Amino acid sequence: MQRALWIGWSMLTACGVASEPGDNTKDSDSGTVVAGPASTPSDDAAWSVCINELMASNDVAVAVGDGEYPDWLELHNPSDLSVSLAGWSLVDETTGQVAPLDTLGELEPGAFLVLYADGTSRGGAHLPWTLPREGGAVFLQRDDGGGDRIVYGELPTDWSAFRQSDCCASADPDCFAVGFGGTPGASNAEPYGG
Repeated sequence: MQRALWIGWSMLTACGVASEPGDNTKDSDSGTVVAGPASTPSDDAAWSVCINELMASNDVAVAVGDGEYPDWLELHNPSDLSVSLAGWSLVDETTGQVAPLDTLGELEPGAFLVLYADGTSRGGAHLPWTLPREGGAVFLQRDDGGGDRIVYGELPTDWSAFRQSDCCASADPDCFAVGFGGTPGASNAEPYGG
C-alpha cells in the first residue's frame, strides 16, 4: 500500500521567502530559491547548507548512545568550504521555539550533522523541542536571516523524509522521498527501501 505524503522544502536567502506571487509570508512553501545579493565563495557555501533529512517519529530506527530513540534531523554542507554556524539557529515554526547552533562550531566541507529533537535542554546537538509526527515546519536560519525550510506532512514511525540527492534543488520534483530507517550522518545518494 502506498501512502501519499506532502513535503515542501525551500532554500531561502536574506531577501525573504517567496511563496506565491505577491506573498512574502512563511505560511506556504513554493520550493523556490530566492535570489540573493552578489555573493562571495563563503556566502555560496553558507547558502548551500540544507536540512537534508528528518525523522519525526523514531521508535527503533536510530538509537543515541544512552539507548534513547529521539526524533532527529540532519544538516549537510555540500560545499568545499567550512561554514561557521555562529549566529545560526533552528526554528520550530509550529511552536516558535528557537535552538541556537553557535556552540556547534563549523560544518566542515561535505559534512553531515545530526541534531536530536529530543525536547531536552542538554544543548549542543540536542534541540529543546521534538518534531511533531503529524507534520510541521522547521527553518534553518543563517546569520543573515535566510536559510532552508522544510514543511512536512505526517510521517510513518521510523520513516524519514529525505533529499534523494544530498541538498538537491527543492524545485526539482524528484528531489524528495520518504524511506524506512533513514541515513543519519551519511549521504542519501543511494536509495534505501522501506
